[in-house]
Formats: sequence, C-alpha cells, structure tokens
Amino acid sequence: MGLLRLFLGFSCLFATTVAQAGDYKIDVIKVETQKTLILHAVVKPEEVTKQLAKDISKVASYIKLKNIPAANTPFARYLQFEPPKPVEMETGYAVAAVNSGEGDILLHELPEGRAAVTKHVGPYEKIAPAYEAIHAWMESSGEKPGGAPWEVYLNDPAKVKPEELKTVIYYPLK
Repeated sequence: MGLLRLFLGFSCLFATTVAQAGDYKIDVIKVETQKTLILHAVVKPEEVTKQLAKDISKVASYIKLKNIPAANTPFARYLQFEPPKPVEMETGYAVAAVNSGEGDILLHELPEGRAAVTKHVGPYEKIAPAYEAIHAWMESSGEKPGGAPWEVYLNDPAKVKPEELKTVIYYPLK
C-alpha cells in the first residue's frame, strides 16, 4: 500500500486491510513510537466520559499555553478496563519536540509496533461492538493483544450529535 506517514494524527509505516468483521473493517498498521502529553487517572466506569472531557481540556490548555506542536485529535489509552472494576486511563495528545511534561501532565509515549485498527461511528456508549470485532478477528487469525488499546477522537462531542461521533481504535498486537 506504500509508505504512509500520517494515519489519523499518528505516524505509521503501512496499513493493510485484513478483515471485515460485521460493520467494522479491521486494518493492521505498523505504528511508530509517538510522544504524548497525558494525564493519568483511575475512575469508576460511570465516570470515564466526564474524566475524559476534563483531562482533554486540561492537556489541550497546557499545549496551547506552551505553544507545543500537537495532533489536533485527542486520545485515551485504557490500561485497565474491566467494569465494574475502576478504569485506569491516560488521556492526552500526540506531540512533537517535547522533552518533559509539567506537574500532573506527563510526557509519555505510545508504543511502536503492529496494531489492529478500526473506526467506530456513533455514541461512545455503543463502542463495545468495535472492540468485539477486533477481538473476534484476533481469535480467528491467531493474533494476540500486545498491550493496552487506545482511542483517537476525530470530532468533538460538544459540536456533533452522538450518532456522528468518530472514534478510531488502535489495538497493539504481539
């Protein structure tokens, strides 16, 4: 497919469509390591949406204040998501040319490697079938999860209807 340099705000080296699982097309991409500025939180499952909005706003304000080059699409990485247990998450933006965070805003990175990717259109509360499609594809293809997945939010829930929300899921593979 050639060399892609930017895939939805995150650098990648290639993308190959490998499956159609229900309503979801699954691509496998090779992502490059990506520096991020994030906030880390552990919250109850019912508090995720509120925490996400708060943390995106705080990191965006910091990036603007410091005039840091960043992707215009926020992301959240879910390190632990097994309701009813607390959800451990990182929320932030991919950034360039940054060597540190400040206070509770941390410099982190998203890992290099292959990832299964799919796009969900609709309310965040109805994203589970997208994850189920990735898991079904992994099971049928012999692939294994290689780390915590992350979601990139392509539009703003304050500006579009819930059924128009666009979210891209990246799921690292071993």
